Amino acid sequence: MQTYEDIRLAPYTTLRVGGMARRFTVTESSEELASAVTQADSQGTPVFVLGGGSNVLVSDEGFDGSVIHPAQDAIELLGKRGPDERHRVLVRCDAGAAWDDFVRFATERELSGVAALSGIPGCIGSACMQNIGAYGQEMGSSLVSALLLDRLTGSVREASARSLQMGYRTSILRENLEWEREHGGEHFPTPRWVVLSATFGLADDPETAVEHPQLARALGVEVGETQHAAVVRDEVLAVRGSKAMLADGDAGDGRGVDHDRWSSGSFFTNPLLTYEDAQRLPAQAPRFPAHGGIKTSAAWLIEHAGFSRGFGVHGPGSRATLSSRHTLAITNRGNATSADLIELARAVRRGVHDRFGITLEPETVLVGVSL
Repeated sequence: MQTYEDIRLAPYTTLRVGGMARRFTVTESSEELASAVTQADSQGTPVFVLGGGSNVLVSDEGFDGSVIHPAQDAIELLGKRGPDERHRVLVRCDAGAAWDDFVRFATERELSGVAALSGIPGCIGSACMQNIGAYGQEMGSSLVSALLLDRLTGSVREASARSLQMGYRTSILRENLEWEREHGGEHFPTPRWVVLSATFGLADDPETAVEHPQLARALGVEVGETQHAAVVRDEVLAVRGSKAMLADGDAGDGRGVDHDRWSSGSFFTNPLLTYEDAQRLPAQAPRFPAHGGIKTSAAWLIEHAGFSRGFGVHGPGSRATLSSRHTLAITNRGNATSADLIELARAVRRGVHDRFGITLEPETVLVGVSL
């Protein structure tokens, strides 16, 4: 475990913005991560656990506390069998392991269950909090358990996936984080429970069901049909690459930095509406049945509220714009500040509300800034 003073946070986030951290600690094991968080809490120091930095927007003022960066990244097959055929092979991952490293690990061993989640930026810890999802799969469907530090009691325990209450882009961890933010809780911008490691259950079968219409069309199969996990992974990486929504940061097409990849991924979540509110949408608006209501597309709302790809509040020369390939991503064109990015997010959010009466909620965690 190494601790440094006054470290700039921008290089540790995919948006490439963020001021100084008063203290920056790099941990190399789950025990060190738990110890670093517990020690800072005991001293009354604000704590920010920062993994891959792919889903956060940090203020230009930085973070006046202890930023803890988990560098432990082990991924290992466990010797025991999982509870059922869908979760037969167990894989344990450190919180600091890159999510896509885990997906590649599984695919190379012809295990299925997460191939459609290929290329998503971020680490295992944040994936558990966010319940990441794409192309018909969600992380929560494969999660078996997570090893958690309870910051309130200082205890460490194994929590089942069911107890984490996974929902659409949320979990009890994310819900606690939002409660802490709204109520000025002592744990924000990290939830009460910190993920130290996670165990996933995968099918011992290279064939995986294709559940998303766009992915099925790209693969030339019907929804519900199966395809080899490696083929699914390759196609998902290609689709995400076309939208500049990959985990590989600066990697462009060989012609230099691709600023469309200087983003936090999807900045807003797809709204979950009541049946009554969904009926008020224009007839052509996307509608997807979801637990608790009807989900619609945030990207569609943004585009039909008048915001096109590449939109910037200050025109073509704006330092922050919507991605030139995907209206759901807010991007840093090279020298943006967090204030620039928030200004754009507010303009888009206000425009969607004025047009459709729907308030978009950020998927990106906001640290030191707000909408």
